[in-house]
Parts: sequence; structure tokens; C-alpha cells
Amino acid sequence: MGFQFNVPVSRMERFALRLGMRALERKAEQIAALARVYAAPHGSISDTIDVARFGPKSYKITSYNPHTILVHNGSRPHWIRPIGGRSSRRSSRRPGYLRFEVGGRVVFAREVFHPGYEGDPFMRDALRNVPRGLV
Repeated sequence: MGFQFNVPVSRMERFALRLGMRALERKAEQIAALARVYAAPHGSISDTIDVARFGPKSYKITSYNPHTILVHNGSRPHWIRPIGGRSSRRSSRRPGYLRFEVGGRVVFAREVFHPGYEGDPFMRDALRNVPRGLV
């Protein structure tokens, strides 16, 4: 039979841990607020940035917009073609074409070249630019 020794967490240690978690939560909220400001030019992405507790001693900052990864990391130049020979809009009667508006006119094309996007790493910038030190 082994020996087991339980060390009770003192009141002071619990208090210090609680203060530390509050400071960590405030820091995560500051980073998220800065990320929302940096993401504002990109439409609705800033509305989807959220802070949530992740495990016992950490928080995660997440954007739930499906375009966030493309805006944040960018994309390479690529061709855009209709999927499976169907139009991108089901209401148009031209299968195999992309449909979009240019200058108020409806335009159809079989493919278009996207020049790529350099990206705007707003989450990384928010993490780097948040004020240092205690909250």
C-alpha cells in the first residue's frame, strides 16, 4: 500500500489563481477587441470574432466566418470555373457559366482568373499589438 499526501489549496492560492484567470480573460478580450477593429474593413468578419474559455488555464479567440481563413492568410492566383457544368446561380438558364454583375450589367463567363490576395493577418497583428503588462 502506497502513501498518499493531499495538499489542500490554500485560500490565498485560490484567490491568486482567480485573479490570474480574470487577468487572462481581460487580456483575451483586449486581443479580440483589437482583432475586431483590424477586421472591420473586411465586412462581417468582425461580427463573428468570439472569446471562449479553452481548458483550465487558457482562452481561445475564434472567428466563425468561413471567409476568415482566406482573408487572414490570403490565396494564390487561380482560375474560377463553374462546378459540375452548372451555373453559379440556379435561376440563370446558362449551365456551365459563371454569372456576376459588372457595372450594373449581368455578365456570363466560362471561367475567370482570380489574381490572388496577399492576405491581412489581423488576428496575428492584434496579438502582437495588444498592450503589454497587466490588464
